[in-house]
Amino acid sequence: MNLLPRAHADFRSNAYWNKFFKTRGSTPFEWYGEFPDLCTLIHKYIKCSDRILMVGCGNSQLSADMYDVGYKNIVNIDTSDIVIRQMISKNQKDRPNMTFHKMNVMNMNFADGDFTAVLDKGTLDAIMTDESDEVMADVDNMFTEISRTMRLGGRYVIISLLQKHILEKILSFFTQMGYPVRIHHIDITNNPDVKKEFCMPVFAIIVTKFKKIEGLKQIYEVVRHNDNMERMDDPEKMVAAVSELQCFAMMRQHLNKNSVCNEQVRLELFDGKSNIPRYILHVVDSPKPRPNKFAIFIVPMRRETEWLFAMDVGRQQLLDNADVERLIVVVMQRGHEYGDMDSIQDELNEYMLDLAPASYKPGTKIPFLSLGEELNKVEVLEEGTSDLTGDYVVEDIEGSDGRIYRRLIFLSNQNLIQSEARLMEPETKKKRGKKNVKNKMVVDKSYLACKHHLSIVAGLVLLNDCCKLLDTGFKVMLIGLGGGSLATFIHKHFPKVCLDVVDIDAKMVSVASKWFGFGEDDRMTAHIADGLNFIQECAENDAATKYHVIILDADDKDSYGQICPPKPFVEKENLENMKRILSPQGVLIVNLLSRNEVMYAESLANIKQIFPYMYRTSIKEEVNDTVYAFLHAQKIESWTSKKIPTDIFQRITVLNDSIKMQSQKAEVDLAESLAELVLS
Repeated sequence: MNLLPRAHADFRSNAYWNKFFKTRGSTPFEWYGEFPDLCTLIHKYIKCSDRILMVGCGNSQLSADMYDVGYKNIVNIDTSDIVIRQMISKNQKDRPNMTFHKMNVMNMNFADGDFTAVLDKGTLDAIMTDESDEVMADVDNMFTEISRTMRLGGRYVIISLLQKHILEKILSFFTQMGYPVRIHHIDITNNPDVKKEFCMPVFAIIVTKFKKIEGLKQIYEVVRHNDNMERMDDPEKMVAAVSELQCFAMMRQHLNKNSVCNEQVRLELFDGKSNIPRYILHVVDSPKPRPNKFAIFIVPMRRETEWLFAMDVGRQQLLDNADVERLIVVVMQRGHEYGDMDSIQDELNEYMLDLAPASYKPGTKIPFLSLGEELNKVEVLEEGTSDLTGDYVVEDIEGSDGRIYRRLIFLSNQNLIQSEARLMEPETKKKRGKKNVKNKMVVDKSYLACKHHLSIVAGLVLLNDCCKLLDTGFKVMLIGLGGGSLATFIHKHFPKVCLDVVDIDAKMVSVASKWFGFGEDDRMTAHIADGLNFIQECAENDAATKYHVIILDADDKDSYGQICPPKPFVEKENLENMKRILSPQGVLIVNLLSRNEVMYAESLANIKQIFPYMYRTSIKEEVNDTVYAFLHAQKIESWTSKKIPTDIFQRITVLNDSIKMQSQKAEVDLAESLAELVLS
């Protein structure tokens, strides 16, 4: 039997509601939860001694339940004749003091200040079906009438799904009145044994009638969980907070009913005190049933960037090791204080139950797993803020191999190491007569942490005149500095290279210079500029020397689609500019990382259109591709095994020799990084 309206506008129709209640009969229809779901909130804001107006009562059991626990002064109104007659017949014997009236909330005949509380369970949602002038005028009349019939200090309690247009109207109208607005998230799905007829996220809006005082700051408040109240500065933040809660509730409902084995869902939990998430949750599901249904894995602090925790394939392996159907991988974030493991578990428990799979049996203890260890010797060297990249931290940390590594991490994406350098003892001779003093560790410029950096360096062997250029010198443009590890490696190991490094963020140039061994000289220059503008200016300068190699290694920190390089860099107009400044036999090397298959394909197609000879190698551990693009045909064939063609292997040998001549400590395997080269 279909009792729901065919169109939203039917909610505003008396004919629809008369038909609905006639068909439904006296059986209550609880759209937004029952009294047990709402009683805590009702007791908090409405006293038993209050004179209460229930607007749009319908055939809900809420009034009767409230009456039975002590709320004896309740007046109910509704526009449906049928439902009013039904409710009078149903309640007149057992609840003689509760009254029912056929009345429109937009035009009530009650006296001014007649009520100390008004309760609206879904009526506003039924009236405000759209933002047409007619509907908005009706809502204005409704709010005006409710405000008129409330006493000063009275509370208007709205139970609503809080669609964005409804919330914005509430905030707009009552801000003009000067009434404080508080929003509660109500969980009507706590009891898994009770089948709810409506499972969308439900909210209670508490509007308190105050006398307007000019100059008094408007009060906006949101209560998320455990009565933790957060005060907001403006209505836009209220809208954003509600949107976050709605998204989490809908995702929770989806996860409770479905497996997500084809993807890994990422959720962020905030504490209301910081704009940095307190926890990041990754939901990992098994494609097959397992005897153990559910577990939580808490990643040790400062290990969140490791492959096992930071990559989808790593977390999938973690799931297999735990042998469960669903694993929630919990990552703690810098910038917050945490207690011991027990306090972390207590804090997370209520959220974890929300994310349990459908196969989880309520009441079963959820195991919390961890490695039970943290890395030693963590030293924070600098905490700062960049106008372009936000908060960042530079820290020294001891790796599992006992060596010390220096990391640059942006707090906006703490699961990703932006740059990493390895430290070593300085290669200096001891002076006579001096006591042995422990030398300060320095950056090892022969170390490349990123696999894609190694494949970028290896890409130099694809130049037809690679061996000659190593002797005579060549010119390189690098877009994207980061901590400067790639720039310093190229500068150290290829003494005939002249390098222009371009980065838009002056702060990062400073960090790279101070902490990561980056330094300018007559062969390496840092340009603080937008990479696209720098390329365009070079393209417009006909007298400028062309580059043998252009490397795109910049990322887009705000993108959830294409991350490296930012999408504008692979648009045809900008690729044309790169073509103009690249020597005829030169190579464009692109670090390409995209989570969007369509954007990835578009990027490759654009590069191929401007640079018709293109090769790719995949870096599975980092989910990156390195793209090598040429203007003219190269004497290179694709290979998909570790048997590299003889001529390429000879070039690799020359390149390796050049690197080792500059540093015996260089640990690079250029052959391995080009083990699979595919002609696109």
